[in-house]
Amino acid sequence: MQRSIHIQDRSGLILQDHDACEAGQSVKLYLRAYVDLAAHYFSNNRMLFKIRHKTHYMTHVCAEIEVYKINQKVFATWGEESFLGKLKSIATKCHGKTVAFRIFQRYLLAFAIFLQEHRRVAKAHGIA
Repeated sequence: MQRSIHIQDRSGLILQDHDACEAGQSVKLYLRAYVDLAAHYFSNNRMLFKIRHKTHYMTHVCAEIEVYKINQKVFATWGEESFLGKLKSIATKCHGKTVAFRIFQRYLLAFAIFLQEHRRVAKAHGIA
């Protein structure tokens, strides 16, 4: 999996043929190993590796990498997953009537921090 990520990190929107093949094969190898480990531990009544919907999704990702040669990193939402986790955390700790209000408060706070950081960097580089 790490090899596929490395290939996509250093590539543009369209992967070269050999990069697409290697990235797709790397994801397949990762999935095969993961599923084999899940089957092994399941047969021993130990649920250490769980097959989830994301595992099925990854089979489609590796096929798309090889067929279309489009860098999946361009369309990925992996960076937003932590933010979605924060939203879930807020939602589970708030009353149903105030959950949307609390989420927007946190979103505006995160956006304000982003703008402040952008201004600080721009000022440091003499842009603003």
